[in-house]
Amino acid sequence: MRKHADPTIRAIFDIGSNSLKFAVIKQDKDSLLPLLEAERALSTLANFSDNKLPEEYIDLVCNRIEKLLDESKPFEIDEIQILGTGTFRQCDNRKGATNKFRQDFGATVRILTSQEEATAGYLAVRKEIGNENPMTVLDIGGGSVEFSCGDGLIPENFQTIAVGIHHLQEEVEFSDPPDKNQIEIAHSKVADFLSPLDQLQSHENVVMIGGIARSLGGYAKTLMGAPGSVIADELYIESIERLIKIFSSYTLEERQNLPGAHPKHAENILHGAIFVYEVMKHLKLERVHLSTTGIHMGVLHSAISGLPLSPIEPVYEFDNLDFPPINREDRNGEVLFILRRPDGKIWLQTKEGYPEDVYRIPGGGVKTDENVREAAVREIAEETGFLNTLPIPLLKINYHDSTNDLRFYSVLFLVEVDDRTPDPLDKEEMISDWQAVLPENFSKHINFLENELGELSYWGKFRAVALREIQKLSLEDRF
Repeated sequence: MRKHADPTIRAIFDIGSNSLKFAVIKQDKDSLLPLLEAERALSTLANFSDNKLPEEYIDLVCNRIEKLLDESKPFEIDEIQILGTGTFRQCDNRKGATNKFRQDFGATVRILTSQEEATAGYLAVRKEIGNENPMTVLDIGGGSVEFSCGDGLIPENFQTIAVGIHHLQEEVEFSDPPDKNQIEIAHSKVADFLSPLDQLQSHENVVMIGGIARSLGGYAKTLMGAPGSVIADELYIESIERLIKIFSSYTLEERQNLPGAHPKHAENILHGAIFVYEVMKHLKLERVHLSTTGIHMGVLHSAISGLPLSPIEPVYEFDNLDFPPINREDRNGEVLFILRRPDGKIWLQTKEGYPEDVYRIPGGGVKTDENVREAAVREIAEETGFLNTLPIPLLKINYHDSTNDLRFYSVLFLVEVDDRTPDPLDKEEMISDWQAVLPENFSKHINFLENELGELSYWGKFRAVALREIQKLSLEDRF
């Protein structure tokens, strides 16, 4: 990989339940331009027993990633991100897989929560559409269903159920060709799956994304002449019903020869069509718009805007917030950076004037005339000497006083760095030492900050918050 520069070239992988999606994206300041997009088939995760990722599956994913990166060498990629979603995040041994991806490819690996996945899908569509009308984004995947609603850049509410198309494949196995009774059973199973899903407040401007949406849109265009460029622009529930009848009348081999989607998708297209039909029926949707964008675009838009995907913002209340940086009038928030080395350790710092043995996450204030991403890039350079970094926003933390008024916020950014000890550009920061510590070993520093600082106890408890939240994120394999 080349040294980061403007524009930045990013490679991003989305490990789904039965496919690996890949894109090379050119980022020039605040714009994103897809240069290459590809998709490769994977083994069906739902067939794995005991929620374990088999070694052969992990090897297959690595093989696919390696080949795609080799094919994209002419783009001179700056950064690699690998996203785990859907069924992948439900596997118990995902930690070993993420460590291997990080070591083999020097990649930033993130396991998105269902809420983060829903937010990424919504943000991708919102940026594509570019208006502020109320919108619902529906993402039906192999391992889960998410929908998110709102009229701004970030959804105001969302729902998710940890059941997807591959759960239906586990429950109902079709003969070849399927018989009518099997189709009826499949419809009934999906209806049961969807019972926890609430109704939509609005049925206008509903957009469906994801692999099954693209496949059904392709078949709707080629088999039924639906209007659209590459795939149909819209799907009607009557069209899905007709596609189910078409798919169920053919053998698997005959479905593989149908025009409209990759032959590999014929293996799960009937299950997928039934699942989509029942979702639309449950939500009382007559039609949905289709989009070919994906969560990878939402993840990148999140990074360039400095908006964490997590809709959950922890709130900490303090009786006393009259200490710096909170009581400074020139700022109402800060950026904190998780400087992660290749060995997984994170750099902590101490400064001249701090009590002995006090180490904290590095960071700095957000100026009134800059956004949080600009502040993160500037502060990382000033405090660490690492230039041209690509910080990823993970979490926003809010601090309230006893009257429940918001007084301050911290935004945590992940930054992948090499083994070099940070060397600040701004010597006035008075940084006197650095320690590289694994997140699971943060407890010693948290306890010291919370319990051993006497008259600085409120400041210590404030500085312990970020360490505690980072430790939680790490234990959940979120980065």
